Amino acid sequence: MKSFFKNENSFVLNIIKVSSGNGLSKLLAFAVMPVLTKIYSPKEFGDLSVFISTLSILGSFITLRYSSATPIERDPKKILNLLAICLFFVFGITLLISIVFLILNIFYSERFDNNFEFFSIFICLSLFFLIFVQPHDLTVWVF
Repeated sequence: MKSFFKNENSFVLNIIKVSSGNGLSKLLAFAVMPVLTKIYSPKEFGDLSVFISTLSILGSFITLRYSSATPIERDPKKILNLLAICLFFVFGITLLISIVFLILNIFYSERFDNNFEFFSIFICLSLFFLIFVQPHDLTVWVF
C-alpha cells in the first residue's frame, strides 16, 4: 500500500513539473508583451500572425505524415527509405508551394503588400527547414 502512494506522489510531482513549466512560459510571454508592443506595430504583429498561421497550415502537410511511421519501423533500411520518401515530399511540396507563390506574385502583385515577395520566399525556406526542427518528425528517430 505504501508503494502505491509513493508512485502516485511521483506522478503528481511530474504533473506539477510539466504544468509549472508551461505556466512559467505563459507568464513570461505575458510579462514581455508590453515591451514587444512598444517595439513592434500592430501591422507587424499581424504579419507575424499571418506568417505563423500559413506556416502551421502548410507545415502539417509537408511530409504527408510519413515521418510518423519512423518510430514504428525497426529495420534500418526501411527507416532510411522512409527518410528518403519524407525528404522527397518535402522537396516536392516546397517546390509546388514556391511555384504557387511565384504565380500569385506575378499575376496578383498589385493586390498584395510590398512584402509579399519576401513573405513567399521566407515561407518556402521555413517550410523546407521546418522538417529538421519539429521534434516529432525525422530528427528524433533517424539522427
